[in-house]
Amino acid sequence: MIIKKKQNSLIVASAVAFPLFFSSLSANAVNLDALRQLGEQVFWDKISNPPRMACVTCHDPRAGWTGPHSQTNLTQVAITGANPHTIGNRKPPSNAYASFTPLFEEGVVGPPSGVRGGAFWDGRAKGDIPAGSTADPNKIGDEVFAETADPDGLKAVYGRLRGPTAVQALGPFVNPVEQNKADRAGVCRHVQKAQYAPLFEQAWTIPITCDDAHVDVNFKRIAVAIAAFQDSGKVNSFSSRRDQALANDPDKKFPLDGLTEQENLGHDPFYTVKIGGNIISGPAPNGKGANCVVCHNSGRSPFGPNPSDGTEPNQLYTDFSYHNIGTPPNPA
Repeated sequence: MIIKKKQNSLIVASAVAFPLFFSSLSANAVNLDALRQLGEQVFWDKISNPPRMACVTCHDPRAGWTGPHSQTNLTQVAITGANPHTIGNRKPPSNAYASFTPLFEEGVVGPPSGVRGGAFWDGRAKGDIPAGSTADPNKIGDEVFAETADPDGLKAVYGRLRGPTAVQALGPFVNPVEQNKADRAGVCRHVQKAQYAPLFEQAWTIPITCDDAHVDVNFKRIAVAIAAFQDSGKVNSFSSRRDQALANDPDKKFPLDGLTEQENLGHDPFYTVKIGGNIISGPAPNGKGANCVVCHNSGRSPFGPNPSDGTEPNQLYTDFSYHNIGTPPNPA
């Protein structure tokens, strides 16, 4: 796809070019790639009122996919909205690797809080996917596949993308202290008029329409596209020094050839669990254990039959749950 910047807008190749570009791929691969490209275009597009804020404003790849302005981080913390007289409620979390977040659930065995999943600091974008179609504006069900040319095929490929990151994407556009686009119809019409609109039809097999009967479902389809982009390798790069060293190490075991001696030594206390003076698991250097892996384990608890040891190819360093670490509330 050819992308050019012109007057703060994004210009994409014409619709005619896409079928030729994707001619060697399967239909499902074509659709998913078009969906990710649609999400990427929307992510960078200033769909706001006034037109000065995009998703990337709060989730900048140059700053680890979160707010990029140091002065804002040091002072007001939350980011100024599209309306310069407004400020958001909280600092935006990084959206890198957020697509791995499971659905929000309570009563979970394992985490101290018994709560796990959901996007944002408090998991409020639960991502609970209802069975069948739904009229709930804050849930994304099977209604996004209705009226498409291949509802079963699209559901098989896109179904998992309707989780927390897609539900979270429903919020900022119409939030008055964020993108302030007023309503879902305004967002729908913006995408409908955009030069990347052909990507919507490629992804969903139907053109985007914004009449009263289709505004809500097409707004949800845009959110699923944003989630698809956030699920791509452009956002989830797994490119840290640890990832690179692990990929290049012939034995795939610590100590890794590509890390310094100090970095390799750091691995040992990270993965050693010591409770009540007793070593529960881990390499235990000099009998020391930092217990880091108790929370930072990609769901592989150190107390389970298959504990994390740092050699997973796609380690996320989270158990997706909520822990009270003693930080006091900040009423200001």
